[in-house]
Amino acid sequence: MLIQTNVSFCIKNLAKGSEITKQTLLNDPDFIVTEHFCQRKCSTCREYFYALVDGHIKKADTPEQLLEEIYSYLDEI
Repeated sequence: MLIQTNVSFCIKNLAKGSEITKQTLLNDPDFIVTEHFCQRKCSTCREYFYALVDGHIKKADTPEQLLEEIYSYLDEI
């Protein structure tokens, strides 16, 4: 059985640049990727590229680093 990881993005953060991360994850069958208008993580959203991964905030200074953070999370669980 395939276990998929849920990753959700704020649309404002996607516009800021995390769209690159989202597009990569959409091509990976290990992820269910969703978008939300607002996740009420405004201070994090302003300062970082971020996503909620199975409900846990993963953040980084670049979209590429965010992708690394998400994959590192998978290695931990």
